[in-house]
Amino acid sequence: MSLRLKTIFGIALIEAVLLALLVTLTLDYLKTTNYDGLTKRAETTASLFASTVKDAVLSWDLASLESFTQELMTNPDLLYVSVLGKDGKPLAALGDEKLLNHYSKPEMSAELVTDGIFDVAHPIKEAGIVYGDIQIGLDMSSLNKKIEEAKKWSFFIVMGEMALVALFSYVLG
Repeated sequence: MSLRLKTIFGIALIEAVLLALLVTLTLDYLKTTNYDGLTKRAETTASLFASTVKDAVLSWDLASLESFTQELMTNPDLLYVSVLGKDGKPLAALGDEKLLNHYSKPEMSAELVTDGIFDVAHPIKEAGIVYGDIQIGLDMSSLNKKIEEAKKWSFFIVMGEMALVALFSYVLG
């Protein structure tokens, strides 16, 4: 093997290792920050919605509950919203019937989601007494699609960069 070929392979190997490390760390950071942002958004939405409907739940104002639920469902990526009374029965619910009827246990963070739907619950409390719950489901498909798209583009950028490194290594070698 010639010195030129050894130089090209050596530089390409070093470049591949460093690029793999860089891309892995960058994509992991992208995924973590997006999932953290979604978790905060979901918790904030559930908390604010619980505050909004608290008076209506305490006074059994079902018309207001229905109106608040309809208003919340206008937000993008929400698949369902349910306001439950103290006994666990729905006072107001909108969204995909299948999801409402088969509510799964809420996840603690977006990273723990396995079914593509981030389920969030928040209690409706007054003076330390729980009067009901809010259940919200957020669709994660667009976020996951963007992360997959970033992975794809990273792969293409890495391949292009490796080709350029090989070319320059050949010329310089």
